[in-house]
Amino acid sequence: MKKLCLMSLLGLLGSMGVLQPVYAEWVLLDDFNSYFESSDISTVSGSGWVTPDKPFAVVPAPDSDGGFGLRNAEMPESSTAARKDLMQTVSSGKAALRFRFHTSDKGCGTAMGFSNGDDNEYTAFNAYASFSSSGDFLVRDGASNYTTDQSDSVLANTWYTLWLVADKGSNSYEAWIQGGVFSTQTQLSHSTGDSSFAFRSTDSIQEFQMVKSTTGVGEVLIIDDIYVDYTGELAPEPAGLVVYFSIEGSSNVTVNATGLSGLLEYTLQSTSSLVSGTWMNVAPPVSGVIEANWSTPLDAPAGFFRVVGVEAWIADLALFQEQFVDIHANDPPESSTVQEFLDTQLANGSWLAIDYTSTVPGNWPTREHLDRLVAMAVAYVSPDSSFYHDATLKNGILVGLEFWLDNDFRNSNWYNDQIGVPERIGKVMVLLGSEMPDSLVDQAMGTVFSSSRTFFGLTGQNKVWKAGVELMKGWLNSDAGLVEEAATEIWSELLVTTGEGIQPDWSFYQHGAMFQIGNYGLSFAESQSLWVGALNETLFEVDETRLDILRNFLLNGCAWVLWNDMFDLSACGRQIDEGNQAGKGARLRSLLARMETVDTAYQADYATRLQWPNELVGSKVFWRSDFTMHRRTNWYASVRMCSNRIEGGEDTNEENMLGLHQSDGVLLVHQTGQEYADIAGLWNWRRPPGTTVDQGISNLRPTDSAMLGRTAFVGGLGDHDAGVSSMMYERNSLSARKAWFFEENAIICLGAGIDGTTLSNVFTSIEQSLLNGSVTSSVGSVSVGKTALPAGAWVHHADIGYQLEQAASVQVETVVGNWEDVFYNLGNRPVTGEVFSVWMDHGQSPGQQTYAYTVYPQTSASEMASRIQNHQTTILSNTTELQATEGAQGVHAVFYSAGQLSTGAGNVIEVSDPCILSLRSNILQVCDPTQSLNSITVTVDGQAALVDLPTGGYAGKQVIVQ
Repeated sequence: MKKLCLMSLLGLLGSMGVLQPVYAEWVLLDDFNSYFESSDISTVSGSGWVTPDKPFAVVPAPDSDGGFGLRNAEMPESSTAARKDLMQTVSSGKAALRFRFHTSDKGCGTAMGFSNGDDNEYTAFNAYASFSSSGDFLVRDGASNYTTDQSDSVLANTWYTLWLVADKGSNSYEAWIQGGVFSTQTQLSHSTGDSSFAFRSTDSIQEFQMVKSTTGVGEVLIIDDIYVDYTGELAPEPAGLVVYFSIEGSSNVTVNATGLSGLLEYTLQSTSSLVSGTWMNVAPPVSGVIEANWSTPLDAPAGFFRVVGVEAWIADLALFQEQFVDIHANDPPESSTVQEFLDTQLANGSWLAIDYTSTVPGNWPTREHLDRLVAMAVAYVSPDSSFYHDATLKNGILVGLEFWLDNDFRNSNWYNDQIGVPERIGKVMVLLGSEMPDSLVDQAMGTVFSSSRTFFGLTGQNKVWKAGVELMKGWLNSDAGLVEEAATEIWSELLVTTGEGIQPDWSFYQHGAMFQIGNYGLSFAESQSLWVGALNETLFEVDETRLDILRNFLLNGCAWVLWNDMFDLSACGRQIDEGNQAGKGARLRSLLARMETVDTAYQADYATRLQWPNELVGSKVFWRSDFTMHRRTNWYASVRMCSNRIEGGEDTNEENMLGLHQSDGVLLVHQTGQEYADIAGLWNWRRPPGTTVDQGISNLRPTDSAMLGRTAFVGGLGDHDAGVSSMMYERNSLSARKAWFFEENAIICLGAGIDGTTLSNVFTSIEQSLLNGSVTSSVGSVSVGKTALPAGAWVHHADIGYQLEQAASVQVETVVGNWEDVFYNLGNRPVTGEVFSVWMDHGQSPGQQTYAYTVYPQTSASEMASRIQNHQTTILSNTTELQATEGAQGVHAVFYSAGQLSTGAGNVIEVSDPCILSLRSNILQVCDPTQSLNSITVTVDGQAALVDLPTGGYAGKQVIVQ
């Protein structure tokens, strides 16, 4: 019914001549509210801000109800800037910038606007406005002079909104202002009346910049709420009107119109037919307009009307609960599990097996009580469960809830109190719906849902979790306004960003710049898919643009690290405990199946990702996360690396306690998906596969300082058939140049420049996987224990062969480990298993050593000799300047510096800067692993090509040149 009412209203507005203009799609660059107060925003993890000199501080924004803004720098010796990359570079077309500003005094010597990403500060600006030291508010036309002076109109201690609407094609922009005497958006112009200003810098638009000059001593300028639009539809309004209808009696409608300048109320004269959904009597005139400069609601674009009349919000809250139940009911727990919970539950609702006194912050065992209640609630509402609407089960759920609420168990980890506990209790209560006693709901509102524990805030998945709690809280209180606010918060994180969240390459960051696709990223996709499904067809549903972002994150991000129902161990983040690879794989499959039923237009795409093997074949690089995947129809490999742009891991909550080397070039090769299943408790963490490591490092805990990469040169490229990835590796005094060349049937692994003063011998680990069958080699069978292999030998295990250019050691052993060493917070859990491993020993303090080996997946031992003989790829170079191969799939090269390469086919390739490239059939692929170049010149057989490289969030992405 809601849909019909809304469509009727929109149709009516169209028939009355109300046009719907196209509005800008504003993306929030920063509102500063997630950082709280900080003396320098550049030191805040995940902020993305760079301040090269004096600090730009996050401070409470004046008159902003607890919000924060960014203050200009204190008096610098020379001009200094605060800069943040935009989410994409604008090298053509149009873009718009919107932000608010406030000054304590106009003479503050500060400018702000679009810039080209250069460090030259003022000369790097494209479009900008400024306050001079004398107090003039100015807009610059090109590099010559300022041509707009609104000094007398722009006052101190007043908030203003400024729009800079840029046309990159013509290198010009328009400026608009609102606030103070500018009661409506007012376009600023030259003294000649011309409304278009020229850029100062004509380079690509890459970042927002605020510059503080040496003048304007002690005067404060604060900016806030920075939005960017990349659509090219440059209407200056950031959102249009959002109009809320609520019914009063039978004849009047109160309308709250939320727009740029606050809240306005209107009263429309109507008849009782409005209540039943006939909107024909909604028509001008409109009475009670508070601000004369506002247009009437009927002048607002129809696409921004949100109808929340009595019938609509009641029906939609009911539909939300129905769909919420359906989603969870699709996957009920085993009846035997539910029966065990009931059989072991005590009369007071607790369980003897659960430790209610635990203070462990991570994987808090007391929370198991709530996990059981959620499972019981799912069984209760699932028609596929034998416990569907079972009275005994319902009583167990309610008694268990009462026990928890009476005791109000707390934990030192903020996550448990603000997310973990209220989220689970909210799920149980929404699942039971009207069967929940009001007394328990009221009790929960005073404890787990109290305002001191549940509120909006944070970033990324933490923000989504918190908003999800608020959404369930709103439903329990029949508060449609809170449900809508929560849904808006949830959808606001469905954007491509360079901060925490979905990255331009479809990987995911949380805890700053840290690859988290299998931890927070998987939870993010889970949460978003839940709310997309539960809010579908309601007033609060997600829009298509944001749904498209979620779709791409799942299909082109998460799905790439799923192999035969197992989640790639290197993509699991810190959550590498027993069962996590299979558990995360099952979770991803479940949410892909869920999206099939919601995002029906792309049902076939989700279905193909659920197949195994599937159509995901080729080399793919998460250039934002230093992670490479190479998939064939019957095998899959990944390399996890780390540059100085991201942190390579964490040990939060005493998880992943030995993960120091987990992003030091770990190469995992999968066929069945079981090669590394739960191997973390058995691994020798001083030699994860693919790494080159000083064996004398005793502390393997991945602390923050240890996990930030040391070099910028990390990246890769690839296509359907082949790819190459490389990293300059440094840890302590040890350094190496490492490269992986991925082919259709092989992986060639090269190392050069292995050098440094080390504590012990340096090993390059070739493999360390679970033993699966016999191990053979070119010099005979390999028995239990350690076996030495000479240079040029090969070894074979579990349908994978390894050709060794240097001498190596092979070991088959029974390992006795303990999960406590890896996941300390879950205590003593011994584990035993058989492990196959191969490594090369470079000795202690090696000097400029090299290595080379080739991995042949899907190969039997009897085929190894012929595979090696018939492998046509040649290693052209393996030095500290250049690592390169040439084969059937072209030339692949890693240039660590400008240089030249002669191929076996007689081609000469020359590059002007460090890069990674491939050349095949006159198709050139090139990327900048340092992510610092704007262009590179590649010369092939004397023919030079200047290749423009992506910048901003797309820096490091490959470019294809014919």
